Amino acid sequence: METPTDFPSQGQRNKVVHLHVPLDISDFFTRHNYVLGPWQNHIERILADWDGELAAPIHREREVTGFARDDTGVDVELSGGNSLRAKYLAGCDRGRTVIGKAAGIEFPGWDPTTSWLIVEAET
Repeated sequence: METPTDFPSQGQRNKVVHLHVPLDISDFFTRHNYVLGPWQNHIERILADWDGELAAPIHREREVTGFARDDTGVDVELSGGNSLRAKYLAGCDRGRTVIGKAAGIEFPGWDPTTSWLIVEAET
């Protein structure tokens, strides 16, 4: 599946990566030979636009209170007594969510205010 084509136009491109010493990646054999630094609000907008092209529903501003998986999908319990059935369920705010905790996903990392970059890499 291709990534949204709008990503590269929405961030600052950096041709040099600083690990402990500068590493010039401008001549790497890839179509994205740079580090891209888009803001979080741009990432969410781009992904939402891409989702519109894919016609996959996104449910926002709903609290997941529980879920149960089986071989064909997942039943999701929502606050207010509502529920839905889906093929997949994504908990998008790390392992601290009901989804992450119930799935046993640990997130021992840093405070969520830490900012990181997204990298497309292939070995």
